[in-house]
Amino acid sequence: MIFSPECDHCEHMVDSMKMIADKFKTTQLLLVAEDRNKQYMGGFITKTGIGSHPLFQKIGTNKGELIFAIYTYKILPQINFYNSKHLLEKTFEGNYPFDSVKMFIR
Repeated sequence: MIFSPECDHCEHMVDSMKMIADKFKTTQLLLVAEDRNKQYMGGFITKTGIGSHPLFQKIGTNKGELIFAIYTYKILPQINFYNSKHLLEKTFEGNYPFDSVKMFIR
């Protein structure tokens, strides 16, 4: 999930994922924000209550231009689902029904 720690939609997406955390059997979650937002990460973690949650331990910022090199996003959050062969299956951008995202979580 590419997100901004100042994004309300991103907070809501994290809240939705917390509610179904038990469904993450083989799906791994990685949250990445742009490095320029690093100063806001602590507030996001506190506000969403994910600090000690096992599902949300892979969270950080991109120190280079990797996000821009790989992804073209217009609206956050962007969730990208990859299969076990590391091939992109589906991308969701912006505000979308959580049920459509939930069906990709295994």
